[in-house]
Amino acid sequence: MKEFSLKIRVYYEDTDAEGVVYYGNYFKFIERGRTEMFRKIGLNQSQMGREDVYFVVHSLSSNFISSAKLDDEIEVRTIISELDLTSLTFKQNIIFGDRKIFNATVKIVCVKKENGVFKPIKIPTFITEKV
Repeated sequence: MKEFSLKIRVYYEDTDAEGVVYYGNYFKFIERGRTEMFRKIGLNQSQMGREDVYFVVHSLSSNFISSAKLDDEIEVRTIISELDLTSLTFKQNIIFGDRKIFNATVKIVCVKKENGVFKPIKIPTFITEKV
């Protein structure tokens, strides 16, 4: 499957007082990577919401290898590594320069709201055709 790339500049709001990216922001960066990957293949969360279809994070494992700092331009690389009936699994890396500084495996599950509760559903064809 194709790898997607998103470049992100590290701003002051992303860092602590010493200019190092706060650890929780790496999860925001990879969320943006997955969202932009969906956009690039012709899907967006507004469209899926109109179809009453949502993706939620089921599980995530990550490794912090090195730190990004204020003004760095980092690259979020995203690839779908698995597709099954109800879920997608992504491998994501954050790169700075020529080195990997963070990686994660993220599994998201397709859900639909029924009687106020989100329940897993088969990923609709309009999504799997584009993935």
